[in-house]
Amino acid sequence: MIQFLKARRGLGFTLIELLVVIAIIAVLIGLLLPAVQKIREAANRITCANNLKQIGLAAHHYHSANNTLPPGWLGPIPNDTKGPYGKDIQFVGNLVYLLPYLEHENIYKNLQVNLDVKSLGPNWWTNQANWTMAQTRIKGFLCPSTNPYQATKGTVVAFHSYHYATNEAGLYADSRAFEPPQDATLGRTSYVGVAGAAARGSHPLWSRYEGIFTNRSQTRLSDILDGTSKTLMFGEVLLGLDNGVPISSIAWMEATIARTLAGVHPPDPRVSGFSSMHPGIVQFCFADGAVRPLKTGNSDWSGTLPLPPESSAWWVLQELAGMRDGGVRDTAPLVD
Repeated sequence: MIQFLKARRGLGFTLIELLVVIAIIAVLIGLLLPAVQKIREAANRITCANNLKQIGLAAHHYHSANNTLPPGWLGPIPNDTKGPYGKDIQFVGNLVYLLPYLEHENIYKNLQVNLDVKSLGPNWWTNQANWTMAQTRIKGFLCPSTNPYQATKGTVVAFHSYHYATNEAGLYADSRAFEPPQDATLGRTSYVGVAGAAARGSHPLWSRYEGIFTNRSQTRLSDILDGTSKTLMFGEVLLGLDNGVPISSIAWMEATIARTLAGVHPPDPRVSGFSSMHPGIVQFCFADGAVRPLKTGNSDWSGTLPLPPESSAWWVLQELAGMRDGGVRDTAPLVD
């Protein structure tokens, strides 16, 4: 019996051997973790692209039924009226019009908002039925690589943008947001329509690069003279990022547009617009329904004059965002 117990003890691990095994396992985990993260991000990117694809297809179905794409948003009338605080303006965004084509017809039917592009109506959030429906979390409106529900500064519920010819820059944009905890239950989105360089207005430069979705727009596919395969329709957005956490978010009821003035940029605490958590790229749905990534970091503009050099990728982006600018620049700086 004594000899048997001695033999059993001889088969065990010493403390040093145990520590070595643990260290080896830790090294293996350290080597595997980046690979797991890459696989997860690749899956997220595929899911995000599919979300954009479904939104693009819904826009095409809407066009088939109405002979026009949905409006960018229901803002002031006329377009160059400053806002967005008027109580007689709906401030509903384009995603609302697509709900019946994204298997969310029940939400759409329960909304109590005037969706007529030629008429005014109360702010959408002032109606309890609208507020209740707007709390729905729609998975297809969210990129899985980010979480807008973590936003620390609030959620945008109204946005308005236009340009004018009375000075050199001639840019206008304004928004309204609900701060925490008032916004806590609102459903949010990672995707908005592309308004072109600066939406619609009277400035001679920005008018050239008007996009598909502007205030109360009724764009037909035949209006996209640059070609649907060469014109941006929907894209990913971030409203600033601080230590990996979104600063602000967008309610899908409001989800309107973003302008391409700021470029396609990596996550930045100071810049809102077309951006994403996908390393090096932001995904877009083009007007033909195809989803393709654009590179980040080489098309940025600070928003102060002068404009970027003629040779920069920023101009390529404006031509992709405009639907009838006639641009013929090489898109390689953005799409390669």
